Amino acid sequence: MDTPIVILLCVVSCIIGAAIGGFILFKQGIKYRKKTAEAQIGSAEEEAQRILKDAGKEAESLKKAALVEAKDEIHKSRSEAEK
Repeated sequence: MDTPIVILLCVVSCIIGAAIGGFILFKQGIKYRKKTAEAQIGSAEEEAQRILKDAGKEAESLKKAALVEAKDEIHKSRSEAEK
């Protein structure tokens, strides 16, 4: 074979190989980014659920404290009224 043809075939083969490799790596990169994004979303959703749960517990605690305080105030008012 002629040397310029061999060189041309090598160059074309390298370009085709690089294009195929780039395409495969591009697809893998998309899969990786999707997987990490889904993991972050899942983590954020879990954190949101935890925050809501904690807020619910704190609200219930504040509600109980306010109820106890109201009962004490009623008791105090009744005691003063009896005097």
